[in-house]
Parts: sequence; structure tokens; C-alpha cells
Amino acid sequence: MMLHILGALLLPLCGWLAGDAIQARTVQHLAALQKCLALLERIRQEVAFRRADLQQLYAELCREGILESGARCLQEAPPPEGLTREEQQCFRTCMSGLGRAEAQQECEQLDYYRARLQALQQTAEHAARRQAGLPRKLGLAAGMAMALLLI
Repeated sequence: MMLHILGALLLPLCGWLAGDAIQARTVQHLAALQKCLALLERIRQEVAFRRADLQQLYAELCREGILESGARCLQEAPPPEGLTREEQQCFRTCMSGLGRAEAQQECEQLDYYRARLQALQQTAEHAARRQAGLPRKLGLAAGMAMALLLI
């Protein structure tokens, strides 16, 4: 009987923690989008003002820890962890198109993809605000319901 009570007490805690993990994933997603936007802004500035060579820029970004050095060049850089498939595809398309046009056209392309990612970020932020705290509450409620079934 004592194990039933202990199990019943642990289930709401587990539900809360499961909801907390979902909430943390949402925060990670928003942070990944912000990192992606900051990266595109940095690349745009480097191309617009310094007319930077993309290979040198990639090496510099890797040295600074902004990008991982797993790819051969900037055009093959992987998207940050935590993005949705649509956001990953947008990032990959943007990066793969770099280095094929004049600096002004590159900047316009980067502006276009930044605007797309900003729209996706606003949608994600709106969804996060709409469900703020909800995963924890639902996890707690599910844990309590399971605890009631156990008792």
C-alpha cells in the first residue's frame, strides 16, 4: 500500500516534468530561430560592407563559435539545432544560394530569407505565448489523473 501512495505522489511530479520538457523545447526552438536570424544579419553585413570572401567568412564564423566547422564551406553549413523542417529548408536554401551573385543581389537574397524566418519566428512566438505554461499544467493534470487511477 505504501508503494501505491509513493507512486501516486510521483506521477504528478513526472507529469509536471514532462510538461516542463515540452516548454524547454519551445524555448530552444525560439533561441534557434534567433540564432539563425543573427547569423543571416552578420553574413549580410559582411557581404554588404566588407565584400567578404565567403570561405574566409566561414572560417571566421567557425573560429568565433557562431557556426560549427563540420561543413566544407558556408553554403553547406547546417542549420542550428531545434528548427522545424520548414525553417531548416529555408536556411539551407538561403545558404546554398550564397556566392552566386553580386554583393547587392546577395544582400537582397539575405533580406528575403531573413524576412521569411522573421515571419516564422513571429508565428512561433505567438504560439508560445498562447500556450505559455499550458504543457506543465496539462502534464500535472495527467499525472494526477493517473495517480487517482492508481489509488
